[in-house]
Amino acid sequence: MAKESKHKMSVILDDVLRNVISHAYPEGGRHDIEVRIECRDGRVITTVTDDGITFNPLLRPAPDTSLSLEDRQVGGLGIHVVRQMADEISYRRRGDKNELTLTVLIGQSSGAV
Repeated sequence: MAKESKHKMSVILDDVLRNVISHAYPEGGRHDIEVRIECRDGRVITTVTDDGITFNPLLRPAPDTSLSLEDRQVGGLGIHVVRQMADEISYRRRGDKNELTLTVLIGQSSGAV
């Protein structure tokens, strides 16, 4: 796998998993997070599944990055970075689980970081 593709997927997974751990379980307790990674057809396809509260990151509005740091709302930049770095993103709620699928093309300069 190309170095750039590895870096992109590393940054994406770091942010997605931090968000799940930090926000998906307001009641605490023990929960499982499943990460499935496949390499096929020139793509790295990663699916993150959790049983946290329903959250579709694709419905979050993009932050206004033209504002100064003082004028921006807190939060949302991680999701913005994930959207910019991933070549494809899909979300679905399956029963009581969130399923986020992220795709990065291997060896191509894609995404707008």
